[in-house]
Amino acid sequence: MKAFGGGTPSSTRGYFITSCHIHQDIIWDKYWFDTSGPTIYNKTIAEAVGDWFFDRTGNHQHIDPYPFARDCY
Repeated sequence: MKAFGGGTPSSTRGYFITSCHIHQDIIWDKYWFDTSGPTIYNKTIAEAVGDWFFDRTGNHQHIDPYPFARDCY
């Protein structure tokens, strides 16, 4: 979090930060939309980020940070 720089989060959403060590995957469409790729509680990354960004769910999840996150590879 120190490297993040301390920017201010949304008052309702907080931050959406990936803790996986393969951050470059985020630039590929497959990372966002592939149902056989990484998921967050059975949602594609695109669905999870959309729900977070547009406040479509009141239940925000905290995933265990790397190296303990189950979906990190």
